[in-house]
Amino acid sequence: MYLYSLMSRMFPTSFTAKVFFIAFIGTHVPLLALAARAMAQNAPLSEQLGTLAVALVATLAGTGICLVALRAILRPLYMVERAMRDFEVAGQAETLPFGYRDEVGQLMERTNRLVLHVNQKIDETTREAETDPLTGVLNRRGFERRVIDRAAGGMLLLDLDHFKRVNDSLGHEAGDRVLVDVAAAIQSVLRRSDVLARFGGEEFVVFLPAATGPEALAAAQRIRAVIEAQVRAGGQPVTASIGVAHGRQPRPVADLLAEADAATYQAKRGGRNRVVRAGGIVPMAAE
Repeated sequence: MYLYSLMSRMFPTSFTAKVFFIAFIGTHVPLLALAARAMAQNAPLSEQLGTLAVALVATLAGTGICLVALRAILRPLYMVERAMRDFEVAGQAETLPFGYRDEVGQLMERTNRLVLHVNQKIDETTREAETDPLTGVLNRRGFERRVIDRAAGGMLLLDLDHFKRVNDSLGHEAGDRVLVDVAAAIQSVLRRSDVLARFGGEEFVVFLPAATGPEALAAAQRIRAVIEAQVRAGGQPVTASIGVAHGRQPRPVADLLAEADAATYQAKRGGRNRVVRAGGIVPMAAE
């Protein structure tokens, strides 16, 4: 590190300049030695100018070739530096060439492995942070990441009926089983583009991108029906109240959620196990 530290004082921002300087000195040593020998001899300097001129031209040519070749062979290091910079700034980098067995080739291969490993860890951490650990569906954070601030489509807010009784009478383990079964039942009737999330407790949210108002209501009824048909707690069917909001044009997601939440409250007041659309006067009763 001593030589590197010394060279860093001369060329603090460029590794290439450090290498070029050393190469320049190295290629000029023969010329300096020849000039020193000529000065040490008693022969007139004019008789040795031809030899010195040839040596000078050869040295300069060799220096130029050496510098060009050094710049080319240093290219892998430039690529590693650029890849690490891109990864630091943008979180992604192009795959570096691999299959070379010298030290620089190993450096490029290790850089590729490092970028891949860090990306995998980031993906795992992101999934853990955005997934409900009990049901495996998205949590609120994951939902907000998937659904943009303004969206068009249907928003469903689902609240399980009398869920507290399940926990109180059958225990929290049974309650957790119900939540897992409810999430699976909802997913079984959704499209691949639909977004399901558990917002906490017994509350689930579904966003139906580009769905029309009737399509959103029909989807809510399918969800209500499949939960009642498939999910049991202590042998009794589990039911849900669902509020539906709709945006034909992109609307703030917070507004859709607030409208769906108000409709869910109406569904519970209207007798539970039903679907109510936002602003609707007459609840859509269970079929």
